[in-house]
Amino acid sequence: MEYLKIKRKIHAVCVVLCLLFTVNSSLLAELSYAQSTRLSLDLSNVAISDVFASVEKNSEYVFFYSDLVRLELRKNVSINIQSQTIDQILSEILKNTGLTYVLNDRQVMIMRKGETEQQQKSISINGTIRDAQQVPLPGVNVIIKGTTKGTTTDINGNYFIEVPHKNTVLVFSYIGFESQEIKVGDRSI
Repeated sequence: MEYLKIKRKIHAVCVVLCLLFTVNSSLLAELSYAQSTRLSLDLSNVAISDVFASVEKNSEYVFFYSDLVRLELRKNVSINIQSQTIDQILSEILKNTGLTYVLNDRQVMIMRKGETEQQQKSISINGTIRDAQQVPLPGVNVIIKGTTKGTTTDINGNYFIEVPHKNTVLVFSYIGFESQEIKVGDRSI
């Protein structure tokens, strides 16, 4: 009898350790994506927006920028980089422009250099979208109402978006589901 009790306790400890190891490993993978992902680009005389498209195609990064920035992304650049991080690539591409970037996990926000102070006053919203059975929903559109600024949820239903103020309304839409509008307010979404 005593043997079975000890065996169950050892089994329970092993299960807990395996779960902790799995959670820890996935968190480390998320935290180190920007440092560990290396990209190589060899592009000549292409628009900055085309460079972003190439990065998106060859990685998990997604670029966001306003319509005001879109004009500046038409500037042609040439880049030949081998095995560099996203920070190194963006610094090289944007060094002779009036643009800068903010990297949040796998989302890259491109903005004018003067907008960074304004962005710091904005509110960061992140969350996870799940259905009634608590299953994460990938590909949900999260848009700031009245704008074209938005994001989509990742494979785990997670999203991140910067909003200008607490009165901002977010519109959540997904195929097969009714759209929902939620005011940011003083709560987290």
